Formats: sequence, C-alpha cells, structure tokens
Amino acid sequence: MPDKVYTLTETTDRSGSGFVIGVFADLDHTIDAARSNAAHQIRRCIASEEKLFNAPVAPETYEAVLLRNRDDARLVIRHRPSGEQEWVVWHISPFEVIEPRDTPFGAAAHHVIPAE
Repeated sequence: MPDKVYTLTETTDRSGSGFVIGVFADLDHTIDAARSNAAHQIRRCIASEEKLFNAPVAPETYEAVLLRNRDDARLVIRHRPSGEQEWVVWHISPFEVIEPRDTPFGAAAHHVIPAE
C-alpha cells in the first residue's frame, strides 16, 4: 500500500460545489487524469463557441494550465485571447495513508489523513 494517495476533485465556480473524480497512488497519474478531464472540457468549450459564433474556433484558443505547489496542484483552463479562466477547476490533494491498526472493538481500520 502506498504511503500517500492523491485525490482528484472537480469544482465549478457556477455552483460552488465539487465532487471526487478519483483517488490515485501517484501524482503523475493524478495529473494525467486531470489533464484528460481538462482536454474534454476544452473540446466542449470550443464546440460551444463554434455553435455560438457559427464559425470555426482554433484548438489553441484554450489551454490547460497546471498550477503546482509542493504536493498539491490545481489545473485550470485559460482562454488565451482574453486570459480569463474557465469555471471548472481540478484540484489535486495528497493524503497520508496510515497502516491498519486494531481498534478497541477488535476490527482493523485504515485511516487516511490529509498530508502536511
């Protein structure tokens, strides 16, 4: 079992709510999953603009930008011409996995706590 796991959550500015997309054993796979979700959202943004303006939109109009700290990160979509950020954000957060231990009730339990 890994010492640390990473959660990938998606949040929106529109609703202010979010949900967990997955839990991954390493940071690289978590970032890949976030980029995959962002690529899908970029395709949706382009299709929406093409429908709105009734004209083709260049794929490079939008870009996925990874904003990384030590272990955690955010992936945002930026509209290149305006510099504005889209309303969907993917958050990557590390959590430390603590080995199972016997409880006073006799059952072993896994504990996951946010990594510092």
